[in-house]
Amino acid sequence: MITRETANAISRTYREIEAAEKLLLEVDKEIAKGNALDFHGEERSLARNLQLGWPMMSNGGYQCYQVEANIGRSILVAHISDQKSKLVKLNELAKLETRE
Repeated sequence: MITRETANAISRTYREIEAAEKLLLEVDKEIAKGNALDFHGEERSLARNLQLGWPMMSNGGYQCYQVEANIGRSILVAHISDQKSKLVKLNELAKLETRE
């Protein structure tokens, strides 16, 4: 039987892929329009770049304000690829668990 931990990891990975793919579609739409959404959801020119944030509970986090749109898009593409690789490994683990 597949362990609860493996099942939860597979579920989280699927959700992460789905969320990142939806965000990538939105970013692509905005890039195609020549605009991007800022941190507050307000549309602005891509000439002003994008924000990249890293939330931290202890000090409020870190933010970069001059991230080019193509770099942000590249991060999303890499993240999706990484999550899909993890999903392959988790599926293999699940197969092994069902044999036990």
